[in-house]
Amino acid sequence: MFTAETSSEAHEMLQLSRAERLLLTALRRLVLGWSLCTGISREFQVICGPGAAAVIATLRIFLGALDCTARRRLIVAPPGWFAPTADERHMLAILAAAQCADEGRLRALVCWFARPEAQSVLVRASHELAEVLATNNLRVAARRIDAEEPTASRGALRLVS
Repeated sequence: MFTAETSSEAHEMLQLSRAERLLLTALRRLVLGWSLCTGISREFQVICGPGAAAVIATLRIFLGALDCTARRRLIVAPPGWFAPTADERHMLAILAAAQCADEGRLRALVCWFARPEAQSVLVRASHELAEVLATNNLRVAARRIDAEEPTASRGALRLVS
């Protein structure tokens, strides 16, 4: 049933750009260990052209770095879920900060996810992905991150490389 809660979640997802929704869909599938379906791969090709394979490969590297440096299990919604989780919004904010070359904000966001001794790895991976995204016409908008904790009902998924 479509409730007020699902309506606000759908509204939140619609506030994301086409590129951001594509990144979230790909991220969710990769975290689950699923391959990217033909439709998602085609969407990357439409937006990125010949650079689509590089974007997908660099996204995998970023997720691997995130997995290796994580302080805790991150909460990622299953594919098809309306709204991004707090952790997904945080990942988008990291990429936005890297694209804007806002080093202070990037490092502050990274310290939330990564162990102190491993933060430089995630910063480097964030810069690499942000550069590949920008080169291939994928922009991530800087947004305010809500302080709310994600709900347990969405399920915690361990990131896999």
